Amino acid sequence: MKKLILLIFLAFNAQSELVLEITKSSNDPYKIAIHDFLGAKDIAPFIESIVKADLIRTGEFDVLGSEDLLSDIKNNELINYKGYRLLGVDFILIGKVINEGDSSLTVEYAIHDASKEKKIRSSKVYGIPNKTRQLAHYVSDGIYEEITDLPGVASTKMLYVSEDDQNSSQIFRLMMSDSDGMNEQVLLRSNKPIISPTWSPDSKVLHMFHSRLVWQKSLFRILQQVQEK
Repeated sequence: MKKLILLIFLAFNAQSELVLEITKSSNDPYKIAIHDFLGAKDIAPFIESIVKADLIRTGEFDVLGSEDLLSDIKNNELINYKGYRLLGVDFILIGKVINEGDSSLTVEYAIHDASKEKKIRSSKVYGIPNKTRQLAHYVSDGIYEEITDLPGVASTKMLYVSEDDQNSSQIFRLMMSDSDGMNEQVLLRSNKPIISPTWSPDSKVLHMFHSRLVWQKSLFRILQQVQEK
């Protein structure tokens, strides 16, 4: 089974960025060729870059872009599977982004197996323009699950605690972000340590030790309070 080790460096300065570093990846990663996403030129490259970053961050993929390949490919072209195998490619990803204005954004993608010489997945993922990163994460999870037969985590959220020294006192912050450290939100500020934040099994309630008590609160209510501030 492929193994992955992640180290998380939590910034003690509230203005610092959360940094995720892969310290060990698979010894035999899947090699996937990802061609330039077609469609909406203002959004497609961004979604493609997020998908590539998500797969690379798992430590289980070696990603080749269009610049690494002998030729580009379009949706309706016949695929030269033999040419990909000569490059050691296991899978081929072809994507297209359809922007329908302010109301809808769709990513269509197909995964081809170079050794089996056939398409193994064809999917559409729907989203909205102001949630482009999340849409890309859902695409990444679909790709990851199809190839590894395991659920992806790119679209999940991460909890962590940051610490900051202010006027000779310590301020602790319970933070929530996307799995790649982006879209950070402060859920709780306190001068008391926040210890062992965890999700409930249904991901709707947060649990932690705070002020020597077990603290539980609905995530929906927390986000409401954050937005009201």
